[in-house]
Amino acid sequence: MKKVLMFSVFFLFLSFNLLAQEIKPSVEIFSDFTYDLTDSKKDFNSFNVKRAYFGVSGNFYKNQETKFSLNYKLTLDIAELSDIAKKDKYTVKDDSVSLSGSKYNGYYSEFLKYAYIEIENPFVNGLKIVFGQHNVPWVGYEEKLSGMRWLGPVFSDRVKKLSSTDRGLSLLYGFPKDFGDVHISVVNGEGYNSPDTTKDKDIMLRLSIRPLPFLDYVKGLMLHGYYGYGRANIDGLNNDAEGMRKREIIALSYDHEFVTTMFQLLRSLDGKDTNGNEPVEGNGYAFWIKLKINSLINSNDAGLFFRYESFDPDSKKDSDSSDRIAIAPYYYLVKDKLGLALQFANETFEDSKLETNRQIMFNIIGKY
Repeated sequence: MKKVLMFSVFFLFLSFNLLAQEIKPSVEIFSDFTYDLTDSKKDFNSFNVKRAYFGVSGNFYKNQETKFSLNYKLTLDIAELSDIAKKDKYTVKDDSVSLSGSKYNGYYSEFLKYAYIEIENPFVNGLKIVFGQHNVPWVGYEEKLSGMRWLGPVFSDRVKKLSSTDRGLSLLYGFPKDFGDVHISVVNGEGYNSPDTTKDKDIMLRLSIRPLPFLDYVKGLMLHGYYGYGRANIDGLNNDAEGMRKREIIALSYDHEFVTTMFQLLRSLDGKDTNGNEPVEGNGYAFWIKLKINSLINSNDAGLFFRYESFDPDSKKDSDSSDRIAIAPYYYLVKDKLGLALQFANETFEDSKLETNRQIMFNIIGKY
């Protein structure tokens, strides 16, 4: 399987070189040094490489006059297996290897993160049609707004309610005069590293409105709404979907040269909704703020990043919610190529039997 995947990547890379009008290679590496202050961890510390992205993007055709272009993007995601197992809550099996936790740190596997064709401005300016494995409406949008994905996944991704990419079709349209944009997707619904399990597809919609784009200090204010609905195969016995997968997000964001911030509310429904069953309802909220001191001292991108998240996975259960605070009192990006940050994270649980998780991290990102 690995040989087939590597051959496919090489073949596509060669094809793009021969056919593409433009080509741009890219590399991103997420690494860190983590010192664990959790009582049971006894000062455990480790050097980690959490993620590595290798990609190529560009266009096959571009018309400067009409702004019509046919673009592409291909990205290989190499991730630590233990991190994937903890995120997706399943046991990864490879013949005799049963992956269950952190003792498999250092084992990596490759995934296809992006592989899509994008038609830009096909009928009207501002319209994009995307087919393949690509960003779905919410996670990638929030990541781009904050610019701090290298310090950890965004809220909905971290609590495993949304994936960053999926396979399907999307329509994106930017409203005239910078009043916002809309993104509609029809995708498998299982995320980029899971196969489709039903004949049904998920529908996702994000609408972002900028109410006053013509006023200097208010034009960065935006209202966001996200809705996603799909059918899920709970039992895994056939392709009949006997459960639901529903996500709702309402958010308010503000972007300025000195600060970028967002507050959001998340609601989720998961589980069987047939034969009188009621799906599990989850609720949470998150707030993050990025203070950009580089605007004051005329330096490279530097500042402070703070985030607070609270999530209750089952509103009918007691003692299952958690709260997480993470603060990077200082981060520094050199020409958007090299990033350094000191970060402290503290996660508490409503269940008194669970101990508080505390970590100090030194995060590094390298980009090309």
